[in-house]
Amino acid sequence: MYEKETISLYYLLKEEGRKNPDSWKYSPIEQWKVDYFGENLNESNLSNFRRTPLSSGTISFPDAPTQREKPWLSGIPLRQKMSGIIYIIKKLHKLNSYKRIKFTELTDNLIGNPCYYRAAKAYLTELSIRNYYYCEAVNRIKNSESLDMANIFEIGGGFGSLALKLMTSSSLNIKNYYLLDLPENLALSFYYLKNNGCHTEVVLSEKNYERSNGINKVFLLPPWMLQTYDFSADLFINILSFQHMTLGNLNFYFNNIERLKIAYLYLMNRNSKKDETDVEILKYPFPKPYKLISSKEAFFNESSPRKYLECLFKRC
Repeated sequence: MYEKETISLYYLLKEEGRKNPDSWKYSPIEQWKVDYFGENLNESNLSNFRRTPLSSGTISFPDAPTQREKPWLSGIPLRQKMSGIIYIIKKLHKLNSYKRIKFTELTDNLIGNPCYYRAAKAYLTELSIRNYYYCEAVNRIKNSESLDMANIFEIGGGFGSLALKLMTSSSLNIKNYYLLDLPENLALSFYYLKNNGCHTEVVLSEKNYERSNGINKVFLLPPWMLQTYDFSADLFINILSFQHMTLGNLNFYFNNIERLKIAYLYLMNRNSKKDETDVEILKYPFPKPYKLISSKEAFFNESSPRKYLECLFKRC
């Protein structure tokens, strides 16, 4: 469902983006995805997007092969799948040391035709395990900082999997979720969230969508709307996204985070460079009102020497 609507939305977003050329620019690492979408966005690839390069940058091994220039509709190669099983078991063991888990709480859904691993009645993916941890982390922030957590703002949410996880958490009870991303990922988010029954609206004007009705919603924002669209948020989230951005794009986003006066920032990114234009997490251009209140090695930190940090900042 929603294949035609999603494809139409993508081309509308691209057209709107051309009308706002100076407000924001793709980072160099993102240009390939623009080219790939232009040639490969169709109904078949969309319904299988988690087995095609459409999802690149939003999923990683073992949810996808290590080489993924072409679709892998028949699944992950056997040798990599065996390695993936070991990888998933290690992740589950570490997660269980953090909080005793139930497989039913970790299950992914089958929208986008993901490669998964069965455990009891659950569909396990690397992404679903990570999202479970991030959901628990957000719950801990809510409780430790006594936050209402009615509104969340996320930049770089991939195809909306964390947004769905947080929106469906009974312990959080989020009212409004604002998800900003590339037009390419916003199209995937629209498709994924709509097919999961999530009330989803695309923000293409300054109209106050938040007051349109009383139901809980995800609002999808293209980057150029961030300068003019006003909303409130208790927590800002960025997971493995700012680490790929240029300093210019980081300045654009942090200037608007300050404009919106968001109370808390929860970030999980590399504290090292992979590409020349990358910026280390502790060197981001944080506005002066924001102070670091906690920092630790990221829970799922396997990449050495490229260490990842989990940081919480508060607007003082």
